[in-house]
Amino acid sequence: MMAGELKHRIIFQKPDDFASRIGGSKSYHTFATVWAKIVPMSGRENMNSTTKKDEAMITHVITIRFLRGLTPDMRISFESRTLKIRAIRNLNERNREIEIDAYEEADGESGY
Repeated sequence: MMAGELKHRIIFQKPDDFASRIGGSKSYHTFATVWAKIVPMSGRENMNSTTKKDEAMITHVITIRFLRGLTPDMRISFESRTLKIRAIRNLNERNREIEIDAYEEADGESGY
């Protein structure tokens, strides 16, 4: 990955476990702020035949330099939008690049 491809500043936010344990509303705190390459994908939704619920499809593929500690329960703040993480891949298992499949929340749950 070339450094010039990392044009977008994003913030990884980690859920605040303490607030959730005491029954408070879910809150987040900053885990890391990094440069990223963001590629918009499809904005379609898919109906899950088992649960009969709409599932958001991948709307963005995000590439960053390797960052230890990322988990799928985190979310990404990008400009005024919030992206939920669907999958995290350590490309080639070399601890150099991470590719993230994410989707943008469109139903007002994002908290912005």
